[in-house]
Amino acid sequence: MKSSLDTTLRTLPQRPGVYLFRDRRESALYVGRAAQLRRRVRSYWGPLDDRPHLRAMVRRVRDVEVTVCETEHAAAFVERDLIARLDPPYNRSYGVESEVYIRLRPDGALHVVHDQLEVGSRHFGPYLGGRAVRDAATALRMLYPLDPQARAVAAARGAETLDDSTVRGRLVGLLEGDPNELHVATERLIGMRDAASARLAYEFAADVQTRVASLAWIVDAPYASRGRRVAS
Repeated sequence: MKSSLDTTLRTLPQRPGVYLFRDRRESALYVGRAAQLRRRVRSYWGPLDDRPHLRAMVRRVRDVEVTVCETEHAAAFVERDLIARLDPPYNRSYGVESEVYIRLRPDGALHVVHDQLEVGSRHFGPYLGGRAVRDAATALRMLYPLDPQARAVAAARGAETLDDSTVRGRLVGLLEGDPNELHVATERLIGMRDAASARLAYEFAADVQTRVASLAWIVDAPYASRGRRVAS
């Protein structure tokens, strides 16, 4: 490893962001994102015995460029745009990642969609990471039951059933990035997770933990419009 590259690896920021590996011709080899740049990038120079394609790539790396971002979700947008522009050979090609939105209908139904075209509904987004957004939507339906079926299920489980306008206001608050509402929602999910673990329902507890992370993911979206409504 060249001394300049070694210095770069030692001084990488411990922040979310995007990293770009370049070869000796300064051509892009690979673009990735990380919640913590230093730890993630340095991991490529650790044991890679079961990943020969990465070992081959690392041998070619001569420089690392990083872009620090406020959140990992913000980094996802930068990563997507860089991959589309540079087409690095070591990025697996699954096509350009699609943006998604959370649609809140007047009847309280919540859906993950690819457009903002439904008249009368509110749309939050765009987001990347469709799976995380779908996990978040599942958590939101659980925490803020608005449609009749979800409210019936919540009542049957003994959950507190507030009036529709209160539940909707709290849901919209979270989708608009209210940190206090995110904290309340997170604490409720953590309570569910711990209760599930106590009764040895470990698979459900793991699912709930995934939903905790997914709520933070959508709140951290950098370009999200906060509740755009399509007029008739």
